[in-house]
Amino acid sequence: MRHPARHGHVERVAAYAHEIALELGWKERLLEQLRFGATLHDIGKIIIREHTLFKPGSLDPQEWEAMRKHPLTGSEMVKNIPHLAPAMAIIRHHHERWDGQGYPDGLAGSQIPQGARIVAVADGFDTMTSPSLISLPWHCKKPWTSLRVAPEVSSIPRWWKPSCAPGTSPKSR
Repeated sequence: MRHPARHGHVERVAAYAHEIALELGWKERLLEQLRFGATLHDIGKIIIREHTLFKPGSLDPQEWEAMRKHPLTGSEMVKNIPHLAPAMAIIRHHHERWDGQGYPDGLAGSQIPQGARIVAVADGFDTMTSPSLISLPWHCKKPWTSLRVAPEVSSIPRWWKPSCAPGTSPKSR
């Protein structure tokens, strides 16, 4: 991310996503695709003006339209790179929603690749627990409570309780 308040975001998202996938029993090949997808999930934001990215308050319709294009832009950027192409679905679909109201394709439920669902949960958790331009981070318990009621979490082990510092096993908590 280009703003100091977002420093370390992709690394934390990748770490949370890895933690979730390990608990789901993912094997090394899939974990590598997930790591690439989580690390590059917002690469398409490179085309978005900084004024839009860091605007306090609501985006206007044109800014929102530009922001909604970043998953498509990101997936296009990696599709012809052989070792990154398998992560394309994660990059493209990390803003889809279980109810079909997400973007860019309006996928719903199990149509959304599991890797993209995992990254969406990890991304949401990190966003809620990290300082932003307009608010202080929530304590870990509050966003986890919010995420547990989200349908996207249905494929995540119910006992997974992330720490604010990724990398510790949930089993050790």
